[in-house]
Amino acid sequence: MTKVVVVSDSPKKFEYTIKNKLNAELIKLENTVINVEDIMDKFRDSVVLLRVYNMYKLVPIAAISKMSSPRLVINNPDIVIKCVCREVLYEYLRKIGVPTPKRYYVYDICNVSDVVDKVKGRTLLLTFTKSDIDGIVESPQALVSAIEHRFYMSAEDVKVNLFIPNLDNVMDILIIGEEIVTKEVPEEYLNFVKELIKKLGFGIYSIKLAQQEGNIVMLDLDPVPELYEEEHVDLAISFLRRLTS
Repeated sequence: MTKVVVVSDSPKKFEYTIKNKLNAELIKLENTVINVEDIMDKFRDSVVLLRVYNMYKLVPIAAISKMSSPRLVINNPDIVIKCVCREVLYEYLRKIGVPTPKRYYVYDICNVSDVVDKVKGRTLLLTFTKSDIDGIVESPQALVSAIEHRFYMSAEDVKVNLFIPNLDNVMDILIIGEEIVTKEVPEEYLNFVKELIKKLGFGIYSIKLAQQEGNIVMLDLDPVPELYEEEHVDLAISFLRRLTS
């Protein structure tokens, strides 16, 4: 059986389940000085699963995993790195033929008044990197309030904001292996996701889809989604077991 190496900055139930059921090595990034050569040696000829939730920590580990001659990195390192900047992700999606949304950036609170004219319907507000403060707003006033609040936060990386207006049927869809595990996905989304999996490859990731002006668009990709449900954890363990047997 091929050795499994899991890297996480905040291990949760899923990571410990992998460790216990597959006898995997769990590397924690918490309060630890990481020797690059040691990590590369652990990755070599192994199946590597990246479960690092902080994007700034995830990118260097993805880069190290890419150059360490692993048997397989389940989270495609190239896609992980592209997910850090949404515009880089959108450019990649465009190149592989995946529709991306009409969108706007806001760089300065002086321009917030311009936002109102561009907002129609449900609007997704994002920072330029994956963030816990991403979310849907239901009105122009709510969007303006959220953007203004972010400009008063101390972190610089929340002050460049991307908003995507006029959205319907926003949905997060979880993929494990090559299987769509989210239930009650509309038929038109199922066909879209099946084609997307062919382009992205298998893995454990979540995508966010919506309809904008009647067209299906891909809003986001999370390469390290949390797995809350026991059913999803079991599916992921089965998927990993198939890869390592």
